[in-house]
Amino acid sequence: MRLWSRINLFWALWRLKSLSFAGGLALLPCLALLAGCNQMADSPQATAPRERPKINLQHADVAFVSIDGPPEALSLHILERVRAQAGAHNIGQAPDYQAHYLLRGYVTAYPDSDGVALATVWDVFNASKQRIKRLDNNFMAKGAGDNVWAVLDEEAIEHLSAQMVDDLEDYLDQEAQSPSAPFAEEAKAPSP
Repeated sequence: MRLWSRINLFWALWRLKSLSFAGGLALLPCLALLAGCNQMADSPQATAPRERPKINLQHADVAFVSIDGPPEALSLHILERVRAQAGAHNIGQAPDYQAHYLLRGYVTAYPDSDGVALATVWDVFNASKQRIKRLDNNFMAKGAGDNVWAVLDEEAIEHLSAQMVDDLEDYLDQEAQSPSAPFAEEAKAPSP
């Protein structure tokens, strides 16, 4: 309902004899709140996805510290794939002592009726080692068995690491919009 339609509705109700002056005043804040909802659900603006400018993340300088949860060899393999995915997304990486952001990942797996359900978490820390954000997501891998980690084949690991990097990239894109982001100035430069 458009703003003017709401105002006309208010005035029509106002004119009714049964509506008192106090009743009309009581409706005013409600109509003011509704006036902010003036975008139609079927309008192109309401349904079109918002496009963000591509941010240069080469100077984000993240350090992927660890991924906990899976057995050690699998954790190291997932961490290797995450680092490769981050490189493919042009997310700058740095050693722990030079990084703007330190990331600790966690992956849990449990049997589900459709396979293995995986939950991923990134704890994002600033250079002062204070946690500033937690990113989480879920993922399903097909397969079954007593060992949920054995279900993760190379395709599932690639999908899992890509999803973790996509979550991080979305966060860094938002972070780059803040002037206080450690790489805000460099983020404005065009991406290669």
